[in-house]
Amino acid sequence: TLASATSLGPLSTGLALDAIATAIVYAFSFASNNSSVYDPFWCILPLWLGFFFKSLAPGGVWFYEPRETLVLVLLWAWAVRFFVAIPWDGWTVGLEREDWRYADFRAKLPSPAYWAFSFSSLHLTPTLLVWAALAPASRVLLQGTAAPPLNTLD
Repeated sequence: TLASATSLGPLSTGLALDAIATAIVYAFSFASNNSSVYDPFWCILPLWLGFFFKSLAPGGVWFYEPRETLVLVLLWAWAVRFFVAIPWDGWTVGLEREDWRYADFRAKLPSPAYWAFSFSSLHLTPTLLVWAALAPASRVLLQGTAAPPLNTLD
C-alpha cells in the first residue's frame, strides 16, 4: 500500500496527499482566478480521507465492521448535508462567480498578496482543519477487521 511504501505512517501519508491535492486545487483556483474552486473540495476531502484510511485497514475496503461503517455513514451524511444545505454556485452558475467573502478579501489585498493569502488561509488552513478533525476517525477506520466489537461507549 501507499503508506507502507513510504516511511510515513497512514496519518502523515494522508496529510501529505491532502497537501498535494490542495496544491492542485489551488492551481485550478489560480488559473480560473476564483478561490471558490476550493469549496466543493472541502466536502469531498473528508470522504476521500475516510476511504483512504479504510483502504489501509486489515480487510481493506471489502470488509466493514459496525464501528467503521458508522463513521463512514456519518462522513457521508456530513458531506451530503453540506452539498444540499449550502450548494456551491459553481455547479449552476459556473466559475465566473466567486464567493462574496473571497471577492471582499481580493478587493482589500493586492493581487500577489491575495493569492498568497488564498493559498495559506482559504486553501491550506481548511485542509489542515479537516485532516485534524478526522485524525480520531482514522483510528477507528484503520482498525478494520481487527476492531473490537461495537459497545455502549460507542
